[in-house]
Amino acid sequence: MNNSAGVYNEDKSNKKDVSDEANTADTLWVKNINTSKVSPKSISETTTISKKNISYLLQLDVTKKKLEKADDDMGNLEDEITQIEADIEENINHIRILEEHAYALNIDYQKSSVAFSTDLKYYGLKSEKPVIDNEARTKFLEQKKPEAKEGWWIVLDNLYTLYLNRAKDKAVFDGVNVSITTFSENNTALYEKLTKLNTELWNLSQEYENIRNEWFLKSLETSDSKTSIDDFIADDVITSQFKRLISLLKDKDYMKKFWVKAQKWTVFIGDQETWKTFAAKILASEVGSNMYHIKAHDLFSENIKDPNQMLYWIFSTIIASVQKTQEPCFIFLDEIENIIDSIGQDSISHQNISNTIIKNIKNIQESDLDISIIAALSNKNKIDPRFLKYDLFDNQFFFDLPKIPERKRLFQNYIDKAEKHSWKRIFNFVVFDELAKKTDKFSAKHIKQLVDVCVKEYAYQHREGNPFLIDESFLLSKIEELRMEEKQKSGVAGY
Repeated sequence: MNNSAGVYNEDKSNKKDVSDEANTADTLWVKNINTSKVSPKSISETTTISKKNISYLLQLDVTKKKLEKADDDMGNLEDEITQIEADIEENINHIRILEEHAYALNIDYQKSSVAFSTDLKYYGLKSEKPVIDNEARTKFLEQKKPEAKEGWWIVLDNLYTLYLNRAKDKAVFDGVNVSITTFSENNTALYEKLTKLNTELWNLSQEYENIRNEWFLKSLETSDSKTSIDDFIADDVITSQFKRLISLLKDKDYMKKFWVKAQKWTVFIGDQETWKTFAAKILASEVGSNMYHIKAHDLFSENIKDPNQMLYWIFSTIIASVQKTQEPCFIFLDEIENIIDSIGQDSISHQNISNTIIKNIKNIQESDLDISIIAALSNKNKIDPRFLKYDLFDNQFFFDLPKIPERKRLFQNYIDKAEKHSWKRIFNFVVFDELAKKTDKFSAKHIKQLVDVCVKEYAYQHREGNPFLIDESFLLSKIEELRMEEKQKSGVAGY
């Protein structure tokens, strides 16, 4: 199914008349919620957020906190391991120094032992008792002639000095060995602790990896119950075809009765800013499914070591979850050519990613799983041709920038929503045809940005106590400002 589409809504009157008298009641209340960090206060004050969205945001925040805690725990463990490794290295240095010292002391001890033993033999002494024991010395001297006693006394004193030297060397040597043993035992204990900590760190790193993957997958999940087919602003033909797609996705069981194949694959083709992502959100919202929004920069960030492995894990986890819960879901591959990029420098890596996506698409196609895949494509020349085969994607929708009728309806839609949301009269005598003619090459995003700027200006002026309504001249001035900004960004003179 090949379709051409812009973005717009049902027709309304050409001119919007609003009283000149500005409403100076309470200033505009702007509801806001930060999806990266949600506090109970912000949730209670934001009544437009559904319970499902609140639960999702809280789960994302809890998972993020678990991830931060695991990261802190790993950091503490790594610091402790680093300190223990430093202590072990210091002990090893002490042991090396002590072993060198013990080696020198052992030489001294051996020398003093040899000197003592040699002198004992030289003087014919079979035992060292006469040298070290006073009683044995007295008996030994009594056996000598009186004239020899004094000489032997001197000999025994000299031998005793040698004996003391040997004992001293032995004591120092033994003391050094005790120190070596102590340091060695300390290192043994440190090595055991280090092994335990490394095991704990490995387990924690696995847990961190699991939490990180859980957080990463949760961060891809979107659930926007506020969007509906009424927000899909398009001409009658594309709207009819889009509603038909929603019907096929909603009523799979009914269609099976007529042997109609489940609608699982859709590709949105169009330049950037042509509402492909918003259309995907509308599909998910209308079907009542969560959507996993996968973008190239998510997979190729510095935190992802292996994009192909991460993509494989994402598909496997989503499939396992659907098998368990039996709840439908969408997988939205945003700017799929940037995810695959078959013309990229790292062709092997990108070819692996292409194979991973195609393999999982075909596996889902052959299964009864309620999973729908949408791919958004901006540049056909950069994508693997296999992705454009009819048997891979059942539907192809072509999106384009809105033309004058669509831009007119976009202005009507956004201005009506802004005033209904704030319960204020914000705009005065706005001619939608004129605005539509002045916004050539503007996307729906640009038009919404213009309306948002006007609402903010209105809120600011009323906060300052200045009665103020947005008129057409103010809008036209903002259109020119936005055109100049986009011209500077794109460098295109004809913007």
